[in-house]
Amino acid sequence: MKMIRYGSLIVVSFFMSWVSTSFAADPAPASAPAESEMTQGGVEVLRMVLCRDVKDRVPDQEITSAKVGDTVVGWTQIRSGMGETTVTHRWLHEAENMGDVSLTVKSSPWRTWSRKTLSAEGNWKWQVLDAQGSVLKQTAFTVTP
Repeated sequence: MKMIRYGSLIVVSFFMSWVSTSFAADPAPASAPAESEMTQGGVEVLRMVLCRDVKDRVPDQEITSAKVGDTVVGWTQIRSGMGETTVTHRWLHEAENMGDVSLTVKSSPWRTWSRKTLSAEGNWKWQVLDAQGSVLKQTAFTVTP
């Protein structure tokens, strides 16, 4: 009977270790507050990457500019002190809103992304907004013909 208990304990330990490594996000930067330090209801963008694609839930080919007709990906890693919530990826060309994408954040940290096909040249911004519509973080990039 003791052999079964120890065997079960080893299996459970292995499973928990596998789950934490298989689904763990990148470690938070040293300057980021610990989850226990976050205010109740706080949402924080830990990492924000504009890229060409996402592979295995990780940004691939980070970019700072693109061409008209390209599809770009806005990838974010979010930490939330309020459980399940939403963030919005807003895509702006000059001052015009070209699209809002509402994304559910189910746990913390959480990786999520949206795609945008760029329809016009010029100055673009990609913003991450909290559930109340406040801008948490943004990045600018240029689109050429």
